[in-house]
Amino acid sequence: MVTEFRKLCPLAFKGTSANPIVAEGWLRELEKNFELLQCSDEQKVACATYMLQGEADLWWQTTKRVLEGVTWAQFLELFREKYFPITVQRAKAAEFIKLQQGSMTVIEYEKKFEELSRYAPHLVATDVDKVRLFESGLNDGIQRMVTALELNTYAEAVRRALLYEGPAKGT
Repeated sequence: MVTEFRKLCPLAFKGTSANPIVAEGWLRELEKNFELLQCSDEQKVACATYMLQGEADLWWQTTKRVLEGVTWAQFLELFREKYFPITVQRAKAAEFIKLQQGSMTVIEYEKKFEELSRYAPHLVATDVDKVRLFESGLNDGIQRMVTALELNTYAEAVRRALLYEGPAKGT
């Protein structure tokens, strides 16, 4: 399995970046590879820990000594605790809750909305929830026009906001 995994050219994680978003991105990339290869929990741990280098590898070598038979869920919990602490996760969720379009274009706002939504999945559990929260952060002119349509799909809300962005900029 490690051979097949390595053919996908996964990135190593060194643990030197002070940016926890880098750690979360590394995990997301691993998960995509694991899904493609249909890895078992045991294989996920083996492949992920194989990709740890430098400081991250030293952390893992120390951490695993006190553990026995680490599951993938346990590895994720330990890794996030170390490289993506709960305080940062909560800050990202708060940033999502307060997100407003402001001076961003609709495309920029939608990108930021998508990026931050993963930190508060309970707020966007359904497509309708996602639409309402997306609409609430749009600038007033666009928001009035999109909200009036009572859309129920996120894709349609984004599409309509993009359509209305041009006329709203002139107001």
